[in-house]
Amino acid sequence: MGASDTMRGRIGRRDFLRLAGGGLAGTLLLGVAGCGGGGGGGQGGGSGPLRIGALLTLSGPYATLGESIRNGMETFLRLNDNQIGGREVQVRYEDSEGDPQVALRVYRQLTGQNAVDFLMGPVISTEALALANRLQRDRIILINSNAAANDLSWEQKSDYSYRVSQSNYQLGAAGAEYIFRNIGKTAFTIGMDYVAGYEVIEAFRIAYREAGGEVVGSAFSAPGTADFATYLTNIRRAEPEVVFSFLSGTDAIRFLQQYDSFGLKGEIPLIGHDQLASPTVTDPAGEAAVGVMACSFYYPNLENETNRRFVEAYRKEYDQPPDTIACQGYDTGNIMAKAVEEAGGTEPDALIEVLKGISLQSPRGSFTMDPETHNPIQNYYIGENARDGVRIVDTIEDVGMPSRPPEGYDPSGG
Repeated sequence: MGASDTMRGRIGRRDFLRLAGGGLAGTLLLGVAGCGGGGGGGQGGGSGPLRIGALLTLSGPYATLGESIRNGMETFLRLNDNQIGGREVQVRYEDSEGDPQVALRVYRQLTGQNAVDFLMGPVISTEALALANRLQRDRIILINSNAAANDLSWEQKSDYSYRVSQSNYQLGAAGAEYIFRNIGKTAFTIGMDYVAGYEVIEAFRIAYREAGGEVVGSAFSAPGTADFATYLTNIRRAEPEVVFSFLSGTDAIRFLQQYDSFGLKGEIPLIGHDQLASPTVTDPAGEAAVGVMACSFYYPNLENETNRRFVEAYRKEYDQPPDTIACQGYDTGNIMAKAVEEAGGTEPDALIEVLKGISLQSPRGSFTMDPETHNPIQNYYIGENARDGVRIVDTIEDVGMPSRPPEGYDPSGG
């Protein structure tokens, strides 16, 4: 192991965020001993270090997401001797602060003098949308590690951007038919009152209706809501057979706790996206999370050899199991490595040709990059929270997203 591995082992979470928040993230180079210039899109088939610019939110309310992506990427590199395509990997992490304008400035810093072969990130969709035209202009490949906006696969799709996470459409639609057939024929939906919330809930509504279900009520709560009593009262009055939720972070924790204390947990089944099964939510929610279900493309107890190695290495380094976001970080490096291998280097046109339709063995199982949407076609798993982890109930195979908005799709929230 080189100096980069030593540095990775010495920098703790608090120190990393302190450096990033203090404007020194640009000097926090995991394995970077200096970033000289190269050709457009890096060095093509060169033999020098493979340089990756990481544009992540590493401060503010979304810092934990950026950190999980970083940790997943670093785990991939540790498991592969810090090499991709036989070349030493140098990753430069920069904090975009969750702000599109900061992201554009960071982009210029990372790509100045064509210093990177790949970009990775961002966390926030507005940042990815702000970067779309510049990627095309500068011929730089972005592996989208998290940003889920549907338009990144529709109106703003770029040959230079490929998502390894999931779209908001998948988040909402993946489990809808399963929910109709196995849990309830009528549903109440609750999502966070911002763009992603509307996109996810609308996707669920469309897919659930197509399966034969009826949405009998819907609500959107402001991020940071502390008291869900009004929403819970409306749920009870609507008398749905199931509640579908898209809530994250402290909002999800509070909702689970209040759903339980309000007496709804034993009365109406609750299912949502992967956050409802994430330890960052279930641990603080405690007993209120037990029995709640989630639909996710990743759980740390999935049985495959790639996941076994990933979980073991991640636990050893970070003393906790990886979550969905960490898996996305791992697969950011994973897809870069596979693309470089198949393309024979980092020349952008060659990478684009292989990225469209590329297939990977991942901790989540196998998945394929849809050449139409640049979005994964992947399995989703229905999980139920238990006191000792998540019990996987069923598998939904090969879930993609439509190549254009389906008829009647209106995520405006109107």
